[in-house]
Amino acid sequence: MGLAQIFLNREGIIKYARIRHYTHNDEVTKKPQFTYCKIEDTESLKTLLKTQGISLTTEKAISGQIGQSQAKKYMTY
Repeated sequence: MGLAQIFLNREGIIKYARIRHYTHNDEVTKKPQFTYCKIEDTESLKTLLKTQGISLTTEKAISGQIGQSQAKKYMTY
């Protein structure tokens, strides 16, 4: 189980996608550590998102990331 991270280009098309898996907390910094697995088949990802009723926003937050509370415009696949 992990968190899907999806990166879109300016046109709102999936550029890159990966799954982030928590592994442990660093002993020194106490920060969480993760491993990442690239999603090779973005067409399957689009199908999964559509069947789950998940939309992707094409607007960016001021910080350059998309925030759930800042999403106003949605694009569905």
